[in-house]
Amino acid sequence: MMDSMLKKIDEDKLRKVAGAFATGIAVASVMDEAEELIGMTVNSFLSVSLDPPILLFSAGKESRLLKHCEPGKKLSLNILSADQKNLSDYFAGLPVEINKSAFEREAEFIRFPGAMAWYKTTVREAIDTGDHQLILLDIIDCKRNENSEPLIFYKGYRTIGHTIKE
Repeated sequence: MMDSMLKKIDEDKLRKVAGAFATGIAVASVMDEAEELIGMTVNSFLSVSLDPPILLFSAGKESRLLKHCEPGKKLSLNILSADQKNLSDYFAGLPVEINKSAFEREAEFIRFPGAMAWYKTTVREAIDTGDHQLILLDIIDCKRNENSEPLIFYKGYRTIGHTIKE
């Protein structure tokens, strides 16, 4: 009932305004039944809870990854570093080449060497929300590469230039 009361907003305008919020870029990925890597570029990622440790990202209902996000499914989430734009482009569906054999595999989890951080998770729940689903993830393990800078999206890809000192 509430959805019918909301005003329709022009999608281009909505994208432009939402794009004013700088975000990091991650790739959510799973191994399918045929051992094929299925992934998608994510900029709608956030830490929901520390106790218990839970993450969240959103996936469009047309996403190839979404059909693999049933509860209990193992999912990797790699936060990309500044030099991994090609991975972001590839998993966003753009025609770029990547070396899939360079990925590191740990059981059903995939880690991208050089990623800024990496989470091993299981899908807790998928929540229907308009043209997307929110995917809640239970964190099994995580690791951070302290020697890398993040890939940022704000009016295009960027990196962080310098630290603001107080």
